[in-house]
Amino acid sequence: MSFAELKAFDAVARHQSFVRAAEELGRTQPTLTMQVSQLEKANSAELIIRSRGKIKGLTPLGEKLLETTRTMFTLERDAYDLLKDAGGLAAGEVRLIATSPAMAIRLAKTFNTRHPDVTCHLKFGNSEEVLRSILDCDSDFGILGGSVDHDDCLTVPVAKPEIVLVGHKDYLSSKPAALSRAEFARETLLIREPGSETRELLLEKTEQHNFHPARMVEIGRRSGAIAAAMAGMGLAAVSEHELEPNDQLKIVRLKGIRVFGVNHAVCLKSRSRTKVLKELMSCFDQAS
Repeated sequence: MSFAELKAFDAVARHQSFVRAAEELGRTQPTLTMQVSQLEKANSAELIIRSRGKIKGLTPLGEKLLETTRTMFTLERDAYDLLKDAGGLAAGEVRLIATSPAMAIRLAKTFNTRHPDVTCHLKFGNSEEVLRSILDCDSDFGILGGSVDHDDCLTVPVAKPEIVLVGHKDYLSSKPAALSRAEFARETLLIREPGSETRELLLEKTEQHNFHPARMVEIGRRSGAIAAAMAGMGLAAVSEHELEPNDQLKIVRLKGIRVFGVNHAVCLKSRSRTKVLKELMSCFDQAS
């Protein structure tokens, strides 16, 4: 088993393609095919499921090996970045994942103003997906709602957004800015999917104060909940700082209840001293 064979497997497994893996590594496709085959043959193990020359997926052993190689080559890149130009940020890339598009975009903009030659890749998910992406080394730096209780992670609170309800302005035109228990009991609550910190915090608070909607409709992703509210389906629970300017939407709250989340920046403790992640953390004051 050689380092080159592991690197070939890692790239092929991540891309699910020999062609794209060859492009990433700057090798020929036949070379990668041979290296992966050698790795499997030397260990009498099937790692990649092939059918008619195409990759159909990974075997359970291949999935486990990918978890190891993903961490292995992420740390290799960290070591390279640390040593190159004494950890300078003259090139490279960083992968961000967040529950909060607005916050992540502001952070990326601030970071790229300081370091225009470093490419930022952004993706989004709920809190569970963000944490999993960090632990799997699919992303370098995350922003999520709520707290993170994991021994491998460093977390720092960076914002305290209020969770509010939004609906179409025409639907809410005759309703008060703060809904009573009885008024809320006539509403449809458009709620995020399980794993969303917005969902968990709001439901916990409404249960404590005995506020219950007439019905709840589960909608995956913030954009879907807001679109449903715009269509007059009900009231969507969102973080106020995530709302883009929109004269068709109106904010309401629940009478006597204020719900606040806490957004945290998160990365692996083992990677927290790398220059790029320390610099990202330092950008929050300017980005907020």
